[in-house]
Amino acid sequence: MPSNDREVWVSIVSENGQLPELNYLTYAIYSFEKYEWFDQIERTKGKPPTPGEINDWISQITETRIRVWREGAARTFDSAARIYMKDYLLQERRVAVNDQVVTSVQSSLDDFARNLRESLEKQQKTSSFRNQLFTGFIIAILSPIILGVFILALQAADLWPTATGVTKMFPSRHSEPSAAGAMPKP
Repeated sequence: MPSNDREVWVSIVSENGQLPELNYLTYAIYSFEKYEWFDQIERTKGKPPTPGEINDWISQITETRIRVWREGAARTFDSAARIYMKDYLLQERRVAVNDQVVTSVQSSLDDFARNLRESLEKQQKTSSFRNQLFTGFIIAILSPIILGVFILALQAADLWPTATGVTKMFPSRHSEPSAAGAMPKP
């Protein structure tokens, strides 16, 4: 345990790995508490404490108390830094969000442009004059051939009506009705 101000300082800064600013704040908290104790003694007794009383008070400082001062200093430093840096942090956050939005929009636009280029290239390949001419030529030649084959297949299967078969299905009014399908005359 420290016995004077110098030893308190050494206890605060020795091997704690803290930033110097935190050590200064910790020592300031120690000085503030010492001042309050000093003031209380002066009000109670009506006179300032003696050097012996001051050294006795200092000797009662434990490592736990120094740790509490250090934690208080860290909270104070953090709070002060947040207040001091508030506007800067808000601005940086806005910039980061804007950058993210711009990056996202730019990425979407790049994807859209790439997809549009690919679609146009594909459309140009499929809609070239040569492709259209070839497709039209194939359709013009193959359509009658396919239709002819279909008609021949129906005739070969005896499913396609012939001219005489059509007249049998729809007898004219002037011809004689057959016995099986006699229709009355009007």
